[in-house]
Amino acid sequence: MRDVVLAGFMGTGKTTVGRILADRYGLDFVDLDDEITARTRRTPAEIIRQDGEEAFREHESKVLADLAPGHGRVVALGGGTILADRNRQLLADKYLVCLTASVETLHERIRTGPDRPLLDGGGALRRLLETRRSVYDTLMQVDTDGRTPEGAADAVADALGLPAAVVPFTRHTKSAIYVRSGAAAELASLLGAKKPGRCLIVTDDNVAAHGHAERVASSLRDTADVATVIIPAGEAYKSAQSIHAAYQEALEFGLQRSDLVVGVGGGVVCDLAGFVAATYMRGTMLALVPTTLLAQADAAIGGKVGFDFGGIKNLIGAFYPATVVAIDSDTLATLPSSELAWGAAEIIKIALMCSPSLVADLRSLGGLEALVDGNSVIKQAARLKADVVRADPFERGERMLLNFGHTVGHALEAASEYRLPHGAAVAIGMSAEVSVARTCGWTESEVGEILRELLDSFELPARAPDLDAAVAVHAMGHDKKRTGDSVTLAVPERIGRGTLRALALTDLSSALGASPGVRA
Repeated sequence: MRDVVLAGFMGTGKTTVGRILADRYGLDFVDLDDEITARTRRTPAEIIRQDGEEAFREHESKVLADLAPGHGRVVALGGGTILADRNRQLLADKYLVCLTASVETLHERIRTGPDRPLLDGGGALRRLLETRRSVYDTLMQVDTDGRTPEGAADAVADALGLPAAVVPFTRHTKSAIYVRSGAAAELASLLGAKKPGRCLIVTDDNVAAHGHAERVASSLRDTADVATVIIPAGEAYKSAQSIHAAYQEALEFGLQRSDLVVGVGGGVVCDLAGFVAATYMRGTMLALVPTTLLAQADAAIGGKVGFDFGGIKNLIGAFYPATVVAIDSDTLATLPSSELAWGAAEIIKIALMCSPSLVADLRSLGGLEALVDGNSVIKQAARLKADVVRADPFERGERMLLNFGHTVGHALEAASEYRLPHGAAVAIGMSAEVSVARTCGWTESEVGEILRELLDSFELPARAPDLDAAVAVHAMGHDKKRTGDSVTLAVPERIGRGTLRALALTDLSSALGASPGVRA
């Protein structure tokens, strides 16, 4: 990835935003002023006061010339670095963005900042800004006024067409997540230099009927041969038989290890396509185009792939991240409101566990239509999921927090022989697990109140009147999170902060029996 370089006046947020972008994309961060200080053992303010501004600019250009040949970094420039022609030439092949802010905002930010010798004297800030504006105005700009640092980082990424997030699984394996309208038809360009000779698209009959798979295929045909395998839609077909059908098509098509498997569909398709890519010839490249809100917010991000076996959900599986995840909000236009609601359950889950701000945004939306109007909430959810996965790619700790609602939810799905949709099961599971957590004293009462509000707002069920606690606990005996005679529950102890708690299966049965809408 090319260097991302942030220019702009002092106080616009270059260092703060730069650190966020570097962390998001797994890049090194370089602050030019800090680099000069490390080399000269003097701060920029000291150099300017002792030797003059011209001497400091010489240091600036020399350090920048040393840095320019590199790549894979986020670089925050000094406020005046970009003014010199020679410096702009050094940055010609970089992603270059100028951050801006109003004079009033700059005054407030700089007032409590470090020593600024170029601002000595009244009115100096406005005068200095005016002398630089003609150069700043020639650059791509992102205004940081009224934005949080994370929001400003989002705006920079959007302006440059960068992925919403990049998740490194191993040193050599990264997953780039794009969230934007039309992304499905741009898959070939999003793959960049990783273009294969053959592409096998895995989809289901519902998705194929709406033309989503064909749009992806059309984007790939200019550079690759394309074949498609279509499976029946539904959780019942998340099976070894569907995997076998995809293997057979791959073999007849002549798919090689250097080629690409593309999953175009909901969570079932993404999981199946991922498992095929992970295991065919011991691994091919994988791309995912999730077409449901549930898959866009959760299933396509994080590298979990697999299928159901013996009546147990996701019993057979692996971790195998997609090289590219193309999240296209346009695909949601063909979904019924119930399908949107199932996806909302996953967004509510990650919000309650990880983000008070996303909870606040969800509460202000007021319903499903607003949820999918634009990409804002989808992008927030995708980035939150990516942040958790980045910290714990193989689910050994923090990532287990994302199982909130799924321990009981998966049991409900199994007990219904998968007639209950996953999103509905997760919604009911969250409600039941919060009730258990309240009984055990693990969570604040506000969590349950806000959860009920959100479930109502997004047309999700909160209870299963015919749920038999004994049947659910029996199903949980096969849960991957079981250890001995106990199971690990992920629950929000307060809004935006999750915790993991172990509970004996016998105690869980009693707690579930005391939950509203559950038969003891």
